[in-house]
Amino acid sequence: MHFYIPIINFPIYGIIVLSSIFIGIAYASIMMVRSGAGKQSVLYTSMLSFVSIITCSLTLSITLYQDPEQIGFIAAGGAAGLLIGVLLSVFINQDHEKDTIVAWVLSAPLMYGLSKIGCHFAGCCYGIPYDGMFSVTYELHGHRSFFPIQITEAFVFVIIFLIGIVLVRISDKKMRTARVVIVLSAIAKIGLDFLRATHIGGEIISINQIMIAILTVAALVLSFLWG
Repeated sequence: MHFYIPIINFPIYGIIVLSSIFIGIAYASIMMVRSGAGKQSVLYTSMLSFVSIITCSLTLSITLYQDPEQIGFIAAGGAAGLLIGVLLSVFINQDHEKDTIVAWVLSAPLMYGLSKIGCHFAGCCYGIPYDGMFSVTYELHGHRSFFPIQITEAFVFVIIFLIGIVLVRISDKKMRTARVVIVLSAIAKIGLDFLRATHIGGEIISINQIMIAILTVAALVLSFLWG
């Protein structure tokens, strides 16, 4: 089985990415409501997180690429935006702080996993050269075949999301579950990044991997400080 992606003259990338963010926000909001958080806290957290995710991701994209045609959703920027938005909301609202943090940490891999489906169709990022099973061939990239990194990431991160759901239901230590999801997501993101085309040509560690590592450490430190 192989994938062939023609040039798509339709904003499928933007639609899927925005949809993935909205789905993640909806899930986190439902978790907050179930934990007893007030409707106002849920609304403000959702709005602040959405704005922060989009702003940080686009800002990082513009800073790194400085090319309007390459501007898109960057995982590290989105993760930083989510972290900033949720923490600001927690400080402002002071309403079920731990439950809020856990809800949004669990939603992060869902958002990212679903957003990679958009990358799969757009071909904005792609894997290392590969023509084996499940390879993806892009008309956009001269009909060359690559490793299906986007679909692989989508599958792995949705699995991490499902693991988080199971753990949060069977364990009363929800913050520990959040840390498990953070660590699994970091390992998956940094590890799978080696299968991206950005590592062709001698680049051992990418800027994206370094940023993800820094954000992971920051998130874990904050989670321990919070309890």
